[in-house]
Order: sequence, then structure tokens, then C-alpha cells
Amino acid sequence: MVPQSTTLAIPFQFGSDEFPEYVCSNFGDLVGIFVSGPGIVGPFSGGLNAENFAKTIGGDLSSINWVNTGVVGQNGNIGSCGSLANVAFYTDNSNGDLFGGNATVATTNANLELDGFTNTLFQPITVVAGQTYHVKIAVADSADRVWDSTAFIHPLFSTNAFSGFDYGDAPNSYGTLTSSGGPNHGIDNAIFIGAGVSDNEITGIPTVNADGDDLDNADDEDGISSFPVLVTNATSYSVNVNVTNNSGSSARLVGWIDFNNNGTFESGEGTQTNVANGSSGATVSLSWSSLSGLVTGDTYARIRFSSDLGLSIFTTGSSMSDGEVEDYPLSIQSVNFDKYVSTNATCTDTLDSLTVTPGTNVFYCYTVSNPNAQAFVISPGNTSDDQGHNISGLEQNYPPLSSQTVVIGPIVAGSAQLPTGVTTINNAQIIATIGGTNVPDNESASLTVNINPPASGIKQLYFDAVNLGATPNLTRVPPAANTTTENITGGSTFTLNQSIVFQAPFSITGGSVTNVQLRVRRNGGGARTMQVQIFNGNTGALIGTNATTWNVGNWQTIQVPITIASTENFSTSDFVRIVLTNTSANNGNIQLRTLQGAIRSEVQMQSNTVINIDTINVFSAAYPGVTQFTSYEPGSTVFIRATVSDPFGNADITSAIITITDSASNVQENNQAMTSVDTPTGATRVYEYQYTIPANPNGFWNLNITANEGNEATVSHTSQATMIVGTTNITISKNSAVLSDPVNLTDPKAIPGAIIEYTVGVVNSGFGYIDNNSFVITDPIPSGTTFYFGSPLNPANLVDGATPSGLTIPLNFIDLASVIDDIAFSNDGGLSFITPTTDANGFDTTVPPINFIRINPKGEFNGSNGTDDPSLQINFRVRVD
Repeated sequence: MVPQSTTLAIPFQFGSDEFPEYVCSNFGDLVGIFVSGPGIVGPFSGGLNAENFAKTIGGDLSSINWVNTGVVGQNGNIGSCGSLANVAFYTDNSNGDLFGGNATVATTNANLELDGFTNTLFQPITVVAGQTYHVKIAVADSADRVWDSTAFIHPLFSTNAFSGFDYGDAPNSYGTLTSSGGPNHGIDNAIFIGAGVSDNEITGIPTVNADGDDLDNADDEDGISSFPVLVTNATSYSVNVNVTNNSGSSARLVGWIDFNNNGTFESGEGTQTNVANGSSGATVSLSWSSLSGLVTGDTYARIRFSSDLGLSIFTTGSSMSDGEVEDYPLSIQSVNFDKYVSTNATCTDTLDSLTVTPGTNVFYCYTVSNPNAQAFVISPGNTSDDQGHNISGLEQNYPPLSSQTVVIGPIVAGSAQLPTGVTTINNAQIIATIGGTNVPDNESASLTVNINPPASGIKQLYFDAVNLGATPNLTRVPPAANTTTENITGGSTFTLNQSIVFQAPFSITGGSVTNVQLRVRRNGGGARTMQVQIFNGNTGALIGTNATTWNVGNWQTIQVPITIASTENFSTSDFVRIVLTNTSANNGNIQLRTLQGAIRSEVQMQSNTVINIDTINVFSAAYPGVTQFTSYEPGSTVFIRATVSDPFGNADITSAIITITDSASNVQENNQAMTSVDTPTGATRVYEYQYTIPANPNGFWNLNITANEGNEATVSHTSQATMIVGTTNITISKNSAVLSDPVNLTDPKAIPGAIIEYTVGVVNSGFGYIDNNSFVITDPIPSGTTFYFGSPLNPANLVDGATPSGLTIPLNFIDLASVIDDIAFSNDGGLSFITPTTDANGFDTTVPPINFIRINPKGEFNGSNGTDDPSLQINFRVRVD
């Protein structure tokens, strides 16, 4: 080999199966590294004058009897010892077995066992740079020729000043000890981390505080003066490292942080940068990006620096010819911010989303907690909530392990704040200051207010027309007069069918009892038994049956309860059938009547699908008008329309009433009757209420409608909707910024050839929405400028504000000739619109030049919610002539 510097190092490790039981015996194998060449005078290799450099820094041989456990082996004796004082250079691999490891004894090259080995050893070898040297490495077997021994040679290198190796001191789970493949660097005064070269160590010194190196010697881990605050929601991170590289070549600085706190450094947690030769005391930034999955708690960083080409994010361990390694402890901090929505004031159900029906009390809970060992503070003004909730109670100091909760509520679902039929997404932010660093955190919670589910209740079907010659049926309309059957003789049946089939799906609730009430009498003496069966008359499926017996004369009211095991579903056009069978043992006759006084023969069914308000909408014209707007202006007349359904048909829908409450919680209309305007299907009826909106107040108005069904007036359904009342309040601003000029590289001026960008800002602070596709911005192009269409063509950009406008983004631009996209151009001040021309750079060449643009983004421009105002910006550019 030909070393290029004056000091040659041959780092090595010696391992043997003779450890530990043959320490201090005649079987002590050893290794030799023989070097010959200019300037070396030794006793080996005859006239080559080679010297053995397989020794400790103190000059002891690398053999079983010189570098070992420090304890005489089971098969050794003190008289054969070379030294028991080199324990620091030794690593046990026998799992503490004094008789050696538990692997199979190696008798062939196919099975290698080393029960111990030295740490990385070396002796600096003084050489003449540029001269040729010869190296021979040998392992000597002493007497037995049985136990394995071997030597591991680390990369050879030469340097001008070599004083040993630098090792790490993070806990050994990070691979710190030599036996764990720990990192080490040849110490070189030309390349190092921090203020000066590191001190020499024998192996890694893992400690909890990553200060084993410093405890053993002077504190040489000084490359990083302090770590910036690192938090769990960080997506990037940087740390400054002080380094010196005068090695004669570019060096590499590599860093790892155990972001996921799993006790290892992974290549994905590494980053690297190059440091040019000639950098003395330079501050170099190591940066990590695209971070995720950080875990709170104490963790570690490892920094390595070397001109060795083998160093990269994949080499958290291994040997490098020069440079330094420094391990550091640090903490990953977190600000725990939680926001929940609940129906209880403690939010113990910890829900991020919730669905409720109108009238439900809703609570929002905001909690900040500090799981760290370091305090933080949320300063005044560093909390916000886009629903306008006051969460300033979170603004305080947070000692370690402390917390604070703010509860907002109750807020009534279906009110202006939480409209019916809408999912309200509420966003909140805090900014905590940890160690002088601002750490923002955001939380969201969503609440959906559903239209009330269909009403449930008892639905009756009345017996009718049971007399001779009539068609017996079951009706929803109570018969006005009685009818009586002929005798139902023993063993015979009597059948009644629902007169109007179901107009929409209907169900009988599972687990309920359907009661059949009969007004009957016996003709003659003795007991009578009546069996009752319920069928789906369309499909023939039996739903349930029961029987009852009585032995009393005259007219009696008997109840026949039939348990419905599971929900029975009827489809449109299905119908209920009742079959009565006289099963009396004596074949006695039975008569049935439909009405006697206030007592009726009837079927009473429990159902979850009775009457339902399907939709509530607001229109600008009377039925059947279909024009709707998202918001309505004060003074306008609106038509509030409800579509109501009932599976028994629209005839069973009897009325609807409306209550209108304004945004200030004032009742404007109370329980007013709505007008039935249509029955579009057999199951539905449409009601409408005409209303003129007063001048005030603007905001979210509540529409509460109740629909009633049947003659019994016992079942109704209530639902709510929100009507937005207000006008738009549009504020437009225009600003300009000089992006560049042909003279100044910085601080450009509006001189000829300069590029100016204009920004037109639009804010809607009113509750009113701008109607669909009707928002238009026009702007004259300043004289003395040339419009820039872009290269490639992109004449203008639309950018949403913090509260979205609701308009379609990006602008729809097809080409300069299009008459259907969102941008039009004029050269006569907007009187007409033309197809412009451009040069190769995208600047206007139209004659006369373009002096007016019109922008018509599509969609509705949202209204304000009273707190957050939708906004947008339109940007375009010109060149100063």
C-alpha cells in the first residue's frame, strides 16, 4: 500500500472461541499485523524488518492472554497470564457463560464461533507519505488447533495526525457499543465537530443522558449549542452544527433523530449535507422535511462528520477514517389540543363528529394539556374559533402535566348557529409558545343536524261494511254507522282487506304488540273462541296470530294481542288482511259489529313509518314555481313549501302548521296553518305558506313545521329548516406590486419594462349570497401599460380567501377566442369584446390594445355567517410601457 499521509492506521478486532474459559492458558491464540517499509525497524520477516502493530494503544499484544475478561479462565492459571488489566478493550459474546458460548463447537470452517472479541484496536504507524509499505495479517493457533480465532480488519487509512478513535454514547439500542456495530471515527485534527478534536475512546460509552463520553473525558460534544423546540406535529426541522473541514476534500455531515421514539436510528430518520474543504468553525444546517408520526417524549440524535465516502444516512454505525460522532439527548414536545362535540357538557364520549336531530342540546369542549416536562404558554389572542366561540379561557400558562378545558353550550340543534339539514364543520386553533417557539395546533369537529325522522305511533285500521251483501274492509276513516255480520258459524272464517293499499313503504315495529279489538257476541250458550290472523294480503305472508275465548252473553269487547317478533315491512301496493276464524268447540255462532257507542272493532299497529315531512324548501314564486335562492332579501315575498308523506295515502295527511323564528330568536309567525296546494302522488301532499320577510333582522331564520295525520289527531311529525335572510355587502379593493424591472435586481421600480401585478380583492360581509353565475368583475387596464396574457396563456388567477367564496376555482380559461369561458377582453372600454393577439412572450399586441377585462367566475358567492366573511382575490399582470 502507498499511504498519502504520515500516519497509517490499521484498525482491527480479534475474536476467539477460546474466550473466556482459556484466558491465561497455554492455548492463548493471538493475532499479528506485520508492516514493513521505509522507517519501520522490527524483528519480523527476516530482512524486511517488519513490526507487529496488532497491539493495544499501550503496546500489549492482542491475544487471549493479554486482552480479555480480566478473570483467569476455567482452564487457565495465573502463571500464564500476560495481563488482566485490558478489560476495557474486551467485549463478551458468551452470554456470561464461563465455560464458553452455547453454540456448537466449531470443527470445520462451516461453523464459526467467537465467544468474545476485542473492541476496535490500533497503533498509529509513522510512515513516509507516498512510499510503498507491505502489510501481512496472521492469526496464530496455540497448541490445540481446535477453537476458532479470527481477525476483522476495518478500513485502513492514513492521516497527518492520528490519536485514536471517537465513539458514540447514546443508549446501546441505537447501536453504540463496538459489539453492536457502533460508530467510530479516526481522530484527525483537520476534521471535527465543534470547537476542537474529540478525545480518544476504546469503545462506545452508552448512557441514558448520552454523556458517557463526557463523563469519561472532557466535554467534547459541543457541535450543537442547543436544539430548537421539536414538536409532534412538526413537518420539518433544522439544527445548526459547528464543523471544521480542512481534510483536503469535501466532507459529509449526517444526522439522525429518533422521531418515532422506537429506540433506533433509521435511514428514514436521517438527513445529510456536504461541507466544502476549507470550512473552519462553519455553521452548517441539517434539515429534515416531510416529517410525520413524531412521538412525544425523550429521544436522541446522532451527528456524524467525515470525509470518508462511506458515510451516509444508511451508516448509523461502522468505522470512518476521520471526523467525529456526537450523540445528544433531546425531547419531542407536544401540545395536546382536543376539540369534541357532544350532547353532554363534559364531552366524555370524545366525539369529533356527531349527528343529532333538531332541538337537541349540543356542547363543544376544548381542552389543552401539557404532557411534557417543560412548561408552555398560550398568550392572549392566540386562540381562535371560526364559529365565534369564545375560547380565550385556554390562554394561560401550562406547567408540566397540567390541562385546561373550556365548554361552549348548550347550543340548540336546528337554531341559526346549527341549521337543520346542514353539516357544520367548526375549526379552532391555538398557538402555544414552547421555549420561545410558536407551535400552532388545529382541531375540527363536525355536527350534522338531520331532519327529524318519521313520526312513530299507533296506526288504526277500522272494521267497516261487515254486513250481508257488503265488501268487508279495513279503513283509516272511522265509519259513521254500525254494520253487523250474519252469524259466523263454527269452523268458518270472515276476511277483511285494507281498502286502500299502501301508497309508500310501511312497517310494523318489531317487538311490538298489534292489538285486534273486536265487538262480538255469542248466539246461544257456551264458550266461544275466535282466532285472529294478520297477513300481508298482497304476498300472502302470515305476520302473526292469536286466539281468545269468552263465555259471557250479550255484546262484549275482546282484545286479541298479537306479538310481532321482528319488523314487518310492507311495500307500496301491499295491504293488511285480517282473517277471523270461529274455532269454538261447540260450533256455536258468533256475530261481529263495527261500532257500538264509542267502541269500534279495529286493528291497532305500532309503526316507525307513519307521517313524515320529506322536504322543506323556500321558493321565490307560488306553487308550482321552482325558482329557489340560497338567501332572500328583506322585503321579498317567499313561499315556504313542505312535502309530507304518509304510507296510508295523502288522504290521511290532515294539516300542517308553521312557526317562523328570526335570527334574533323572535317568533315572527306562530303555528300558522299552511295551505294544501297539491297531492302529486298517492302518498304525498304539498303544503305552502306565503310570507313577506320584514326589514330586520338579517341572519339565519328557523322554519319549524308540524304535519298531522289521521282523524285521531294523535300522530304528527315536526321538522325544521333554515332560511338565510340578508343582502350582500360587497367590498372591493385593488392593490398593485412591482414584481421586477429591467434595471434593479432588488427593490424594483415602476419604470418602463417593469412587470406589475394587480390584485383585486372581494369580500362579502353580508348574509346574502350572490346568485349562481351572476358575479362579474370588470376592470380597466391602466393606460401606459400592456396586458400580460401569460406564457403559457393564463391571463388571470382566482384565489380563495381564508373563508372560501364558494366560486369555482380555478377560473375556467379555454383560449383567447372562447366566448364561454370565464374571461373576456375588450379594447373599447367594455362596449364590445374581442379575440386579442399576443407576442411570443405572452404580451398584448392587439390594435388598439386591450384596455378592459371582464371576469365571470361560476357558482354562488357565499354569504357571511356573521363571523367569517367569504373572500377572494383576482390577480393579473401588466408591463409598464
